Amino acid sequence: AAYDAHYPLETAGIWADCARTHSPAIHNDYQHMAGKKSQPEGHAHLIRHLSVPVIDGDKVRMIMGVGNKESDYVEMDARQLQLVANEVQGIVMKRRVDDALRDSEARFHFIADLSPSLIWVSDASKLCTWFNKTWLNFTGKSMEQVIGNGWMDDIHPDDVAQCFETYAGCFDERKPFTMEYRLRRHDGDYRWMLDEGHPRFGEHGEFSGYVGSCLDITERKRAEVEIEALNTSLEQRVLERTHDLEAANRELEAFSYSVSHDLRAPLRGIDGWSLALLEDYGKQLDNTGRKYLERVRTEAQRMGILI
Repeated sequence: AAYDAHYPLETAGIWADCARTHSPAIHNDYQHMAGKKSQPEGHAHLIRHLSVPVIDGDKVRMIMGVGNKESDYVEMDARQLQLVANEVQGIVMKRRVDDALRDSEARFHFIADLSPSLIWVSDASKLCTWFNKTWLNFTGKSMEQVIGNGWMDDIHPDDVAQCFETYAGCFDERKPFTMEYRLRRHDGDYRWMLDEGHPRFGEHGEFSGYVGSCLDITERKRAEVEIEALNTSLEQRVLERTHDLEAANRELEAFSYSVSHDLRAPLRGIDGWSLALLEDYGKQLDNTGRKYLERVRTEAQRMGILI
């Protein structure tokens, strides 16, 4: 019986005894065994029969049987057949896993080919094993040209060392990475790429390689360059304006000093002549005249302080 087929055990003949007992079944007098059922048309006439179950957990996954040995079947025959049956089941299961994996990869490749991103896959040896159609169309290369390390031929020479260092370093540590590099397009133009890679692990946690995707960020990089140039220009203009303001302040200070100096001289004269007038002719002035002169001197001195 196949792994995914269903056969009602209660309707089966004695050939299925091994499934019922979970142990080998030896029938050396098959034709006279109770419970024997008729055989389908064309089936070989059975004289002796041996069947063994393949058990997974508590379930019988497969039965293997042989018949018509010239001599009676013995326990050694059962043990040898059991080994063969277990090996066959392992092969069948591996094929099923491989088929499921191929189906899964086919679905992934189909979806990835529809993506606008450039998608790549590598194995556990750091070599790339697959690229989606978007990558191939972008570079104008065939799958055979880019698998392995062929994809690095399209990286800008100035970016190769940094790109490989990031890729290999993160690969060895099994951790995600993000890197930027220039990738040559089919027309020869280099475009900036943002590449994000993530480690892949199998069903049992074994490291399987990486899968990554790339986005064209050329326009963003150009905008960053323009913004940087604008910031540099603004900084230069601020420096120039600051220099101009400092020069204007120095000129204003010089002008203020000159004005202050020029104004103090006449104020000193006013104060001095007012003092001389009070000292020489104060007695000839009445109290009101002297108060006016004192006020003139006070205001002149006050003005001198302000200047």
